[in-house]
Amino acid sequence: MPQKEPVHSQIKDKMRELDARSTKLKPGQYLFGGRGDVWSGTAHIAGEGSCTLCGKPMLSSNWVAIEGVTEVGCPKCIEINNR
Repeated sequence: MPQKEPVHSQIKDKMRELDARSTKLKPGQYLFGGRGDVWSGTAHIAGEGSCTLCGKPMLSSNWVAIEGVTEVGCPKCIEINNR
């Protein structure tokens, strides 16, 4: 019998999902990520420079843009952007 995910974990996941939907990109910002970010739903926020807000280097093609991802998924980028 599969174990049920704890309720607090489900709530935390739902809040993260809502944060991602409500995260507004500031002028000059855009979504960035590689194929792995597309597959795992962890698109990052990028702007000027060669790293995302959370510090991930932008070394790959921007598969997030290529695949049309529209929601931020990186919790650290969301937190930094919403400060």
